[in-house]
Amino acid sequence: MSSSTCPYESQILLLSRIFTLLLMMYRVRGAILIGIILTSIISWPRSTPVTFFPHTAAGDAMFSYFKQVVTFHKLEKVGNAIEVSTARFLLIVGCQSSFLQYNYRNPKVWYALVTFLYVDILGMSSFSTDGI
Repeated sequence: MSSSTCPYESQILLLSRIFTLLLMMYRVRGAILIGIILTSIISWPRSTPVTFFPHTAAGDAMFSYFKQVVTFHKLEKVGNAIEVSTARFLLIVGCQSSFLQYNYRNPKVWYALVTFLYVDILGMSSFSTDGI
């Protein structure tokens, strides 16, 4: 168990596991994910007695870290990781082709491509068991 200050932590975990079990018994797709999301959403608000972030020094520290994790960041820093440089690009009239040159010597490009491939393989492997 974690060192949370929530007095109802064990009851929340028990109820979320029972809820997930019921969803799995009725063969609901994504039952485990639904249970995790529901438990997380219930524990986020700070004004409830079942919050994971109570109004204490420890709760404030955990909540400030949580806000850093879930903060939306603009794509200024990661949007051009592939660094596409257009040598020739389509004009409104007259150009026959576009030429995009990817910088394959940049390790970030390979990291992105391998990540896309890995996620694609995981996604397709989940669809291959649907007919069973």
